[in-house]
Amino acid sequence: MLNVRAGPSAGTDILDRLAPDQEGVEVIGLSDDGKWGMVAVPGSNGWVAMRYLAAERMSGDTLPRPLQCYGTEPFWAITFGVDGVAYSAPAEELPLSVRSESVLADGWQAMLNAGVRGDWDVEIRRGQCSDGMSDRLFGFSMKLRQGGAGAMQPLSGCCTLDIR
Repeated sequence: MLNVRAGPSAGTDILDRLAPDQEGVEVIGLSDDGKWGMVAVPGSNGWVAMRYLAAERMSGDTLPRPLQCYGTEPFWAITFGVDGVAYSAPAEELPLSVRSESVLADGWQAMLNAGVRGDWDVEIRRGQCSDGMSDRLFGFSMKLRQGGAGAMQPLSGCCTLDIR
């Protein structure tokens, strides 16, 4: 098991542990010396020794999956799962179909279809993101533009590969 620590040092408290075969570990930032990486732990962030992680290559023209994106004010979520994509908000669940996906220089773009609610354009960018409500940092930001009748203002949020 790989210890996730409260700070970039082996002498700090253990917050969590990662399994030896854990995939999708999202390194959000590095310590000044590059030896420690900030990663997500449930509800917060912690630090792991980078020498124990191997880079995972993100492939192809599609978004990485699983990927969970969240927004606040209003609260919403989009889950890009292996078996499909879904939107949720308080008292609402909506399956989405993927019309197209493409790679951007610093992320991905996707066109999703929400049935009678029209097409939704999604941009996901690499880089630290704060949801403004928790102490946790995320590794990706998201912009969501909903189309169709009754379209809302564009929404923004944060995304993570860590769906534990």
